[in-house]
Amino acid sequence: MGHPEATGPCGLPQGLYNVLGETFGDRHLEKGALPCCIVTTDMLTGCEYRIQSGPMVPALLASAAIPGVFPPVEFHGKYLVDGGITNHTPLTAALDLGATTIYVMPTGYSCALPTPPRTAMAIAMHALNLLIAQQLKDAVRFCRHQADIRVVPPPCPQTVSPYDFGRAGELIDTAEQLTHAWLENGGETTDGVPNQLPPHVHNDAKNPHGPHWH
Repeated sequence: MGHPEATGPCGLPQGLYNVLGETFGDRHLEKGALPCCIVTTDMLTGCEYRIQSGPMVPALLASAAIPGVFPPVEFHGKYLVDGGITNHTPLTAALDLGATTIYVMPTGYSCALPTPPRTAMAIAMHALNLLIAQQLKDAVRFCRHQADIRVVPPPCPQTVSPYDFGRAGELIDTAEQLTHAWLENGGETTDGVPNQLPPHVHNDAKNPHGPHWH
């Protein structure tokens, strides 16, 4: 049996708390050079909760509090968890706050796995990523007439399981290269949605060419 993660102030995950603390210290959201809104979910009510003031570290921890992985964060008198539960890519929040141009950087999903994930957690995360990608596709098409929404194509094909965190650097480098190429080619999408988001199949999971789009 694994050991529970050490906790820091107010029960916050110690490791993540330390990483964020090194970067943001005691800075507050409302004192930044640009307006910032962090979307979370009220664990008790299931309602979307937007944080626009207060210390940055607990707000970011709340946004990262994936149920089952990190505990809820008590903040602003609420128990908050990952905003993805209620609004994974909060286009509506950006529109409500007056955004006219919105950039979305999706991570994509494991579209070229040779076999299904084996563990219960990996299967659940893979299924969740499939759901999120399709929700984002529908949300962009629904909102694209209300603002200039620019969705950066995610890495594709992806053969990395969503439960494999050991190849994060590789995925980041690939995403950077693909983004540069996309920008140089004019940032083309279909109905505002990159071809890498809708369901598709690949002829060969090891070959980055030859996908069939549905």
